[in-house]
Amino acid sequence: MQQFIQKLQDAAGNEKLSKREAKKFLKNENLKDIDKKELFKFVNELSQGSENIAESKVVEQNGEKTILVTYKDGSQETINPDKTSQIM
Repeated sequence: MQQFIQKLQDAAGNEKLSKREAKKFLKNENLKDIDKKELFKFVNELSQGSENIAESKVVEQNGEKTILVTYKDGSQETINPDKTSQIM
């Protein structure tokens, strides 16, 4: 995900990704099945969701990866490999 975000930032060249830059990015990455509107929707949702995140990390145990998210309000979320999650 970090690599994807970095590639998007490189494609934009600044803080904003234009429709032209999005189209070029999709073409350069050979992502033909993704609509630029869907890309914008995904980036927007990702941005809104990440505003409250203080830290996230991936922990691997017994070959399974779990995502640990710490939010700015102090709560923590564990996202399991089966996509279930717990907030503490």
